[in-house]
Amino acid sequence: MKKATGLAIKVVKYILLMFAAVILLFFAVRAIGQAYYRRTPKGGINESGFVEINGTKQWIGIYGEDRNNPVLLYLHGGPGTSTSLYDYAFTRQWADIYTVVTWDQRNCGKSYSSEQNDIALTYELLMSDGIQMTE
Repeated sequence: MKKATGLAIKVVKYILLMFAAVILLFFAVRAIGQAYYRRTPKGGINESGFVEINGTKQWIGIYGEDRNNPVLLYLHGGPGTSTSLYDYAFTRQWADIYTVVTWDQRNCGKSYSSEQNDIALTYELLMSDGIQMTE
């Protein structure tokens, strides 16, 4: 009985140790990824924030390896949902030939605001937002 209890304790300790190691590895990889994500390429741009579009604050991110590259405005496919949390995973791959602007359209992602819920999302309004965004 004592042997079985001792073995069980060793197994539990081993499992906890492995679990702690996996958690530490996860946070280390995450910290490295965040540091890489925040870097600004030499001669490039890496900015994000709110811009005023048709009287509302809407979130954009801008990333490119060369400020002289043509701008590519990436629309996430809304309205209704946003892909801004993981856009960088594939839009960064375009950054060598484009300056990529990701945009959380009205009432999506970081542009979501309960103050906008009474505004009808019409084709004309979204087109107007898009035109103002490109300007």
